[in-house]
Amino acid sequence: MGLDARWYIIYCTQMTSQETVRLAQSEAVAGLCPITEISLGHKLETVGANEWLLTQAPYTHGEISFAATSATVDEAIVLRCPERSVLFMMERVTLDGDVTVTTVCILFGPGHRLCTVL
Repeated sequence: MGLDARWYIIYCTQMTSQETVRLAQSEAVAGLCPITEISLGHKLETVGANEWLLTQAPYTHGEISFAATSATVDEAIVLRCPERSVLFMMERVTLDGDVTVTTVCILFGPGHRLCTVL
């Protein structure tokens, strides 16, 4: 069976450049499990798999969106906050033409905010 959009690849943080390009071209989904990452001692504040992929796979444009959301049980554990706490969410999608290259959703614990200068 070939790698395609039906695949959901979990924990693919150590791939060769060729594997990364093949994954990006396949339209398969690459995901990380934050709880597993933390339990293995990996620091998610360093370059993650998605950011590494962006340096290896071309993209022509993207979109960033911001929203508020409620913490699920697992998110509350990772972010060390009560379940249903209001979280600040940032979602980013990069595309190469009309093909999605990467998607990422980052959650920030209570108290974070976005500021800009006018």
